[in-house]
Amino acid sequence: MGYKEGMDEMWHDITFVSERDIPDLSKLFGPASCIIKSKLDKRAYPQAERSGKFSIIFTKIPQLAKDPLDGRKVYLNWRGLLYVNNDEGVSTLSQNEISSLTQVPEEACSEGLHLTPPVILYVIIRDSLCVVEELILAAEEELMAFESLSLSRLPPKFLPAVSKMRKETGIIISWLIHLKEVLTRIEAQNVQLQEWGEEDHARFKGLLDRCSYLNDAASNSSDNLSDLIDFYINSTSFQMNRVMKVLAVMTALTIFPVVVGGLLGTNILGNPWEITLAQLVTLVVMAMMATGWTYYKLGWLR
Repeated sequence: MGYKEGMDEMWHDITFVSERDIPDLSKLFGPASCIIKSKLDKRAYPQAERSGKFSIIFTKIPQLAKDPLDGRKVYLNWRGLLYVNNDEGVSTLSQNEISSLTQVPEEACSEGLHLTPPVILYVIIRDSLCVVEELILAAEEELMAFESLSLSRLPPKFLPAVSKMRKETGIIISWLIHLKEVLTRIEAQNVQLQEWGEEDHARFKGLLDRCSYLNDAASNSSDNLSDLIDFYINSTSFQMNRVMKVLAVMTALTIFPVVVGGLLGTNILGNPWEITLAQLVTLVVMAMMATGWTYYKLGWLR
């Protein structure tokens, strides 16, 4: 467990928190350490609640990472972050180091914002929404690129790539839904932050609106990705059906020559009827044409 106190006197960043650090955390946060322990679980979702004099907010911080096989493609790494606020200031706890936190004081200063507990949380969540928005835009651009290609020009790994994009988008949608609930509780002052003011109310209202917008955008992107996957599977199945129909027609047409060839290979001397080879070939061709016409009327050859 490591401490970073250089960012601001009232803000302490605690990184690399593990199970063995819980006794030390109980000395700092008292009974609230039990909640901290449960929220540091990687499976936890964004949540805000009050425990005694502590306001505890858990969220996941997205970080963009490039695909090592294709630098044009990006994906998200999620880092759990616990934000704890009381009369003594702000503490942020994480199991991994989150590099974007070091930029929060500089960003607040550049915007003329005093580094208060609400401002710290506002900048953290705003930056997270920016990262998510960038990935949603990248997914939409990738989707438009795929839609502009014909089925034969799609890359070999098209289906796994689109499926991965849809999975990433689904994770984003879930995160936005829970984050929206957290922002609603903060804006309604159900979870109180020290030094809260009217400007903070307006800022978090803006975050809430942006969260709703990104949720709609991510949902639309997910639906479009699902439609693209369905179109690809249906088109592939349709082409396969056409191939199977052609094979079925070819099989039906070749039955007649095979049967006749088998008959001609037998001893037919002394048959009570007379038929020449030309007549036999004519009958075979007429039977094949009739069979082909039947399949054409059924739509198999169109």
